[in-house]
Amino acid sequence: MVMDLVQRVGGPSGPSRLPFVAVGVGTVVLVLALAYWATRPEWVVLAQGGSPDEVGQMAERLSEEGIGYRLEGRGTGVSVQESELARARVALARGGIPMSGRPGFELFDQPSWGMTDFTQRINFRRALEGELERTIARMRGVESAQVHLGLQESAVLRRTGRGAEASVVVRLQNGASPDRSLAAGIASLVAGSVDGLELGKVRILDDTGRLLTEVEGGDEMEGWTDRHFRIRREVERHLERKAEDLLVAVVGEGNLSVRVTAELDFDRVERTVRTVEAEGTATLQADRSEIVPGNEEQGAAQVITSNTFEPTRSVESFARAGARVQRLTAAVLVGHRLTTSPDGELVETPRDPEEMERIEALVAQAVGILPERGDGIIVTNLPFLDSPLPVTGGLYSPGPQGVLEWVERLHRPILGLVGLFLAFGLGFTLLRTLARQGTAGALPGGVTPQSLGAGTGPDGEPAEGSVGAGRDPTGASPPPPLSSRVRRAPVVVEDPEITAKLVRSWMKEA
Repeated sequence: MVMDLVQRVGGPSGPSRLPFVAVGVGTVVLVLALAYWATRPEWVVLAQGGSPDEVGQMAERLSEEGIGYRLEGRGTGVSVQESELARARVALARGGIPMSGRPGFELFDQPSWGMTDFTQRINFRRALEGELERTIARMRGVESAQVHLGLQESAVLRRTGRGAEASVVVRLQNGASPDRSLAAGIASLVAGSVDGLELGKVRILDDTGRLLTEVEGGDEMEGWTDRHFRIRREVERHLERKAEDLLVAVVGEGNLSVRVTAELDFDRVERTVRTVEAEGTATLQADRSEIVPGNEEQGAAQVITSNTFEPTRSVESFARAGARVQRLTAAVLVGHRLTTSPDGELVETPRDPEEMERIEALVAQAVGILPERGDGIIVTNLPFLDSPLPVTGGLYSPGPQGVLEWVERLHRPILGLVGLFLAFGLGFTLLRTLARQGTAGALPGGVTPQSLGAGTGPDGEPAEGSVGAGRDPTGASPPPPLSSRVRRAPVVVEDPEITAKLVRSWMKEA
C-alpha cells in the first residue's frame, strides 16, 4: 500500500494526487498545532494594578534582562513565563521597581516642591498602603494583598470623630482560604503599623468577601454567638482527637469513629463574699475631746473619749470566666475485630463485651466523663462498610494538593500525546481509503482486480464464468462491445501484464 501511495502521489495525474496532498498537509498541521499547544509556556502574573508609568518601568527592566513579557489588563499588569518568574522578580527588585501594583515610601524619593499638604497626606497614605501590601504578600502562602486605610485627620477645629480604620483583602495561593490565625497576625501587623489604629478596627477579608475578624461596634450578640460556637467546636475536636489517639493503637486506624458533644457555660460570674466574725471585735472609730475651763474656779479640764466598735468582717471577691463545661456526651463506634480463618482469609468477628467495657472506660477517662455532672457515653460495636485496614501513604498515595499539582503540570503533555495518536490514526485511515479508491479507479472500465488476478485458466486464458470472460459472475449480462474496450485500452497499456490479459480475452471472444 505504501508503494501505491508513492506511485499515486508521484504520478503525473493531478486530480488523483490532490486528496493525498490535502490529507498529508492536514495531518502535519494538526500534529504541529497539538505539539505547540502541549509545549507552549505557561504565563503567570508578575504584577497587576499598576499605573502606566510603573508598567513601563517594568517592561523596560525586563527587556534589559532579556526576559519575555506580556501586557495584561489593558496595560495595568505584566505577565511572564512561569520558568522566568523568579528571575523577573529578582530583576525588578534589583532595579528598585515595586511589584505590588502600588509604590511604597519611594514616592518621597523625588523632590516634593510645590506639593500641597493635602497631596502630601494622600501620598503618605498610598506609601503606607503599598508597604503593608508588600509585607503581607511576602508571608508564606499569600499570593497578593490589598490594603485600604482610613486615617484620622488631625485639625484644631475638627470634632473628634471615629478613629483610624483599615480593611485588608487577602488572596492565598491555589485558591485556599486564610485561617483565623493568619488573619489575626495580619490584623496585628496593620494595627501596629498605623498610628492610632486599634486592633478591633481592622477588617480582614478573603477574596470571596468573607469576613475573618471580629469588628468592634457590630452586633454584639451575633459576634458572641459565632465566637461561642467556634470555641465549642474546638473543645469537641480536641476531646475527639484525644480519644482517637488513645484507641487507634488498640482497634487500628480507620476502625473507629468518635464524636463528642460539649455543653459550655459562657456566663461570666462575679461574686463578693463578706464574712462577719462573731467572736472578734475591732475599733471602727475613736473620738477624743478635751474641755478646758475658762478660769480656775470652774475646775480642772475634762477629757471625753468615745469609741465605735464593729464586728470583724472579711470581704472576698471571685470572678469566673466563661467557657465552663456543663455537660459532656460521647459516642464511640468501633468496628469488628479482624481475624484470620483457616483458609488464610480475613474475617470480621464481633468484639467481646469485656473488651467493649474496657474501651468505654478508656474513653471516659480520656474525655473526662463525670456521671455526677450528668455526662453520658455510648460505645457500640458494628461492622464498617469500608475496609478497616489502615491505609499507609506511599509513592502512589499523594495528598490532594499533590494530585492537583501533578494534574496541572501533566494534563497538556498527556492530551497532546493522545491528540497525536488520534491524528496519526485518522490520517492513516484516510490515506488507506484513498489508496484503495485510487487503485480501483486506475483500472479500465469493466476490469476489476479480481478479474485480472484470478480469472485465467491453466493455459493463461480467462476461466469460464469470470468477469474477464465478458460477463458478470451470474452470467446474465453480455460483455461490452469491443470498440468501447479498445477506446479504454490505452489507460492500462503501461502495464504489460494487464495488456496481455486484455488481448487474450479479446482474441478468445473473437
